[in-house]
Amino acid sequence: MASRPPSHKQRLLIFERPSEYPYAAKMTFVLGSDTQLDFEEELCLLAGHDSVVTISTNRTRPDEEALGIKRLTAAIEGFSSASEAEVWGQKLSLGLLWAATSKRFAMRLEYHTPLPALVYDRTRKTRGDMLSAHGVGVWKLKPNDFTIPITQVLTSRKLHVDNLLLSMELFSSARFETTERAQFIGLVSALEPLADARPLGSDVDVLVAQFREALKQSELSTRLKASLDGRIQFLRQESISQAIARVVQTLLPSNEGVLETIRQSYDLRSKMLHKGKKVSDLQARSRAVEDSLRQLYAAAIGSNLATPIPST
Repeated sequence: MASRPPSHKQRLLIFERPSEYPYAAKMTFVLGSDTQLDFEEELCLLAGHDSVVTISTNRTRPDEEALGIKRLTAAIEGFSSASEAEVWGQKLSLGLLWAATSKRFAMRLEYHTPLPALVYDRTRKTRGDMLSAHGVGVWKLKPNDFTIPITQVLTSRKLHVDNLLLSMELFSSARFETTERAQFIGLVSALEPLADARPLGSDVDVLVAQFREALKQSELSTRLKASLDGRIQFLRQESISQAIARVVQTLLPSNEGVLETIRQSYDLRSKMLHKGKKVSDLQARSRAVEDSLRQLYAAAIGSNLATPIPST
C-alpha cells in the first residue's frame, strides 16, 4: 500500500478530491454550564494526523439552552474506506474523552449505535445519529484544550483503544450521577475494562481438574454440580481484582498510593453491591478514585495531565 503524502498535502487532497477519500466519522458532544467555549461556530484542528478534524457548534433546544448546555459535533474526515474511518473515529472519541479527563471537566458520550463514532460517506448529503458528551466543571475551553489531547491520542502507536475507550466512557459518565453511591460505583466500575485476567498456570490447572473430578463424584444435584463446575473453572485465571492490581503496578510501578486506593475502593464497591454496606465518606473516596484513574489514563496514553492531581 502506497504511503500517503505529507500531512499538509494530504489535507489539501481530502478537500480537493472528496471522491478519493469519501469516508468520515462524526460524533456530537454536549458541554454543560460549567464550561465556556473560547471559539464560535466551527474549529478546524491540526491534530497531528493527515486527516481533517473539525469541531462545530450545533443548535440547542430551548430547555438545554436554559440550563447552559452547549451541543457540538466533532468529525474526522479523509479516509478511503469505511473500516479506516471507523478506527480513527474510535481514536477521536478517545481523544475527546482524554481532553475531558486531562483538563478535568466531565463528559458523557451519548449514542445509540454499537460504537460511539458514526461512519458516513461525506460525499452523500445524508444525516445520521451522532455521539454526544457533556461536561460539568468551570472551564473556559480554548482550541488547544481539544487539539493537544486529540493529537496525543491520534499519534500514539501503543494504545489499546477499545478497552481504554470503554473505561474512560464509564469514568466520565460517573460524574453525572445524582447520588454519591452511584458516582462511586460508576468510577470504580471504570477499572474493570482495563483488567485482562491472565491464566494462573499449569499447576493451578491440575488442581482445578482434581476439584472438578471430586465434584463429579459427589452426590450433589446435577443442577448444583453444573453451577459449581462453572465457578471452579474460573479459578484457572486471575480474579478481576488481581488483574486490576497488576495493571496498576504495570502503568504506575512506583505509586503505592494509587495501588492501595484502587484495592480499597474495589473491595468497598463489592461490599456495597453485595452486602449493602453503607459508607459516610463516599465523596472523598470518589475523589481519590478519580485522581487515581486520571493518573492511570495519563500513563496509558503516555502524556501528562493538563490539570495536575492536587498535592496533599
